[in-house]
Amino acid sequence: MNLIEERVKILCCGDSAIAVQFGETADIETNLMVRALDLALKEHRIAGIVETVPTYRSEMIHYDPLAINYQKLCEALKELMKQVDWSSIKPSNEVVVVPIYYKDPKTEVKSVAEYEHISEEDVIRIHTNRYHYAFMMGVAPGTVYLSSPTGSFTIPRKSVPVPKPYASSIQIWSTHTTISPFHSQSGWHMIGRAPAACYNPKRPDDPFLVTPGQWVKFRSIEADEFEHIEHEFLNNRYEREIIHKDLSELPFNKCS
Repeated sequence: MNLIEERVKILCCGDSAIAVQFGETADIETNLMVRALDLALKEHRIAGIVETVPTYRSEMIHYDPLAINYQKLCEALKELMKQVDWSSIKPSNEVVVVPIYYKDPKTEVKSVAEYEHISEEDVIRIHTNRYHYAFMMGVAPGTVYLSSPTGSFTIPRKSVPVPKPYASSIQIWSTHTTISPFHSQSGWHMIGRAPAACYNPKRPDDPFLVTPGQWVKFRSIEADEFEHIEHEFLNNRYEREIIHKDLSELPFNKCS
């Protein structure tokens, strides 16, 4: 048994799903293993698996219990993991530049600044100066979960979720950031608005602003640029900006 197999836990999640868990923390190194298994399952299909859902640190596998039972699925997964090339997935060198309007009066930049004992300008500066790794997608189409391996904030999630005033809001807690395309209720702190939604159903071949494995760099914009980009997006003319940068020197195991 190799070191990767030793750290894996297969967890029962009801009568038709299991989770293959690679670690206890949300770090990039662990996430790469999740994505490597997800790729292997797509290339070497196990009969009975209905859907796979890669997350921060585990792979959720939904299966048809009439086609394969729990024990046989676990055995098939353990056999497959002996063959997985765990180095097959690397973080992309693609950095998606996401414009954000931080100065809307309904954002919570002020409360974040007060908690962190810094200025509102510092909140924006810190958030725009970090590279954020895209761990996973979930909750709603295009919703992407990001985290900065070089740190950012320490503010925790709210104890009680509250409705967010806008779709395409940028929300944070600690080092984590999420972008959601729809109105939602959340315990995360909204610090900005994205003029281009992270999901565009008018582009079925390329509907998502960011995909797992990519990086995000946020760019602060003013109200007039927000309105211009929003107009371009709504008319299906917005093209996301992507730059290429080698970020392999970042501390891949420090995103928790």
